[in-house]
Amino acid sequence: MSVELNKDLFQKRCLEVFSFLIEENAFKKPEIEDFHEKRIISFYKGEIAIEIIFDEKDMDISVKLALLRNGKKQDGYRLNSEGKLIRDYLTKLLMDRGIRNFNIQKGKKESFDCESILLWYKRLIQENGDLILDGKDHLFV
Repeated sequence: MSVELNKDLFQKRCLEVFSFLIEENAFKKPEIEDFHEKRIISFYKGEIAIEIIFDEKDMDISVKLALLRNGKKQDGYRLNSEGKLIRDYLTKLLMDRGIRNFNIQKGKKESFDCESILLWYKRLIQENGDLILDGKDHLFV
């Protein structure tokens, strides 16, 4: 018997999987936002926020990095008013740095597995920790 994934179940599992950000890497306790059919869980440290996003309508999970200003998310979604990149998908930012070995498992929509996706993103963050976990804006330069 499978359990229908919803925002609350996603949030519970996400906080468990990404607890290493707080416990081992000094990120702040996350902020949780609902925006239409999305739940966004953001972990802050230094100049960046790691955003884990669940789109309940599309049954999709993604991770973005956001560049902070004075510890807060900047106005604008992808670019700020000066045209500088301030938010993008983690995978896109890594590819822009030449990192391409993501070991992605392709699957059908019916086989959506929240646990596997969250663990995959956790591994991706840990494997590229030198570019992410110190809270600096390495991927935005």
